Amino acid sequence: MRKYAAIVLIAAAALSLAACSSESAPAASTTAKPKATATDDGAKPVTTSESASATPHSTPTKPAESSGPAVKVTHVTANGRDVSLLTMNPSKVSFRYIPGTESPGGYVASKDAPDTYRKKMLAAFNGAFMLQHAEGGYTFRGKTYADLVDGGATMVITPDGQLDVIKWNGQDPSQYRVIRQNLTLLIDNGKDRTVGHNGCDDWGLLGTNPEAHRRCPGERSALGVTEDGTVIYAFSYESKAGDLATALKHAGAVRAMELDINNWWPSAYTYSDGTGKRIDPLVRDEPSRYSGKTPNKKDFVVVLPR
Repeated sequence: MRKYAAIVLIAAAALSLAACSSESAPAASTTAKPKATATDDGAKPVTTSESASATPHSTPTKPAESSGPAVKVTHVTANGRDVSLLTMNPSKVSFRYIPGTESPGGYVASKDAPDTYRKKMLAAFNGAFMLQHAEGGYTFRGKTYADLVDGGATMVITPDGQLDVIKWNGQDPSQYRVIRQNLTLLIDNGKDRTVGHNGCDDWGLLGTNPEAHRRCPGERSALGVTEDGTVIYAFSYESKAGDLATALKHAGAVRAMELDINNWWPSAYTYSDGTGKRIDPLVRDEPSRYSGKTPNKKDFVVVLPR
């Protein structure tokens, strides 16, 4: 655990995660010195470390603030476990979905190769489970690769680059460039849905690949949106899904879903002029994963200036 003067967020956690793959050990990195910030519920301070950087969204209840950086990294402790948050300002960024060459389908080199976005990248983060594990559907550029599931946790991105996390209830799919489902919501209408669930069996199993380390808690990621449309990505090297829900809810998320889990798949970076930096020192892969010349095998989201 990082040496942050952290305070445990008091919240019920639960859960665990789903199948992906394994890879090499994490590389070292550095983080900013933490500073304590007061919580909004009167509890003791939550230790937060920030690194700003560069400077989306769907249909917010109220507009996001236009001030502040486009992309901000903070580090918190939720239920005793370290979580890194990548906060993205929808008034300053847009989101572009990039399918992997192998999963979940729809990759077109002329449209999706790194050269089409590398120089403008502000950040990037991983996508969701492989379709056989996601228990949900997927459509991209008007083509359905897996049928959408009512009630499923769903990331949607519009043609103009706005991103939202919603519960799918038969919305018109033509309004979205991509619809990517993954299990059920972690946070739904402000309520933490992980409370009361098994922390190591629900929302997917850790280490189902024979080469993966079967451990719980383990690596995982999630994506949430606040009332004003701010998008927040969460990464933890060692957590249960409930820990990510706790961190995202405290950060203001009213809806959140789990993204990929296990080993090197959860990964997020910030970029400046094509040079990347991990949002957490324990992200296993290099920033070139999403910005290099070789396309990624699995899907991810690129954050660009609006």
